[in-house]
Amino acid sequence: MACIKGVNRSASVALAPNAPYMTAGTMAGAVDLSFSSSANLEIFKFDFQSDDRELPLVGECPSSERFNRLAWGKNESGSNEFSLGLITGGLVDGSIDLWNPLNLIRDVCDTTSITELGLKLDGFRLYIARDLAGKSEPLPAIASPHVGFFRRSRTIKGKRTPPSCKESDASGEVIKILREDGDSVGYGDALIALLPSFPGVP
Repeated sequence: MACIKGVNRSASVALAPNAPYMTAGTMAGAVDLSFSSSANLEIFKFDFQSDDRELPLVGECPSSERFNRLAWGKNESGSNEFSLGLITGGLVDGSIDLWNPLNLIRDVCDTTSITELGLKLDGFRLYIARDLAGKSEPLPAIASPHVGFFRRSRTIKGKRTPPSCKESDASGEVIKILREDGDSVGYGDALIALLPSFPGVP
């Protein structure tokens, strides 16, 4: 039988249990044409509507070591934070690492030119499309309301407490803090990147 889809990688692979994705981790002892010694964890989407033979890359991150084994399992907790389950990797140095595939897919959507992303999980289906014909829009962010220094916490009478909060027009899930503690900031500088929330959806 002829191969219908594929990707050129020397990798350990695992399939998502309830979604059309495959993960690939750079295989231990493998040598590619560039003789690279790097290690990566990648997520590919099964897109059978496209005529392109190669699977599209929808998520990736570097790994500290190459992979001996790789598995993708369900998350039985019911938490939306781990709705795509967890990826587990047995690495060359003997350690076992865990990744949240949902976070990897979110990260690559913000940093690449992916225009469409579909997710089907049990009875839930999500389809996202964006127009990249013009200038790509960055993720919304909470901006600095004044000039000063960014503080993740403050000390009052010798006790460490959360910083004072300001209301923001932006809403969503915090996915990245863009400043280090003590960084100088100007008025309007982006402080915290958000994954936008959908109106009416908690």
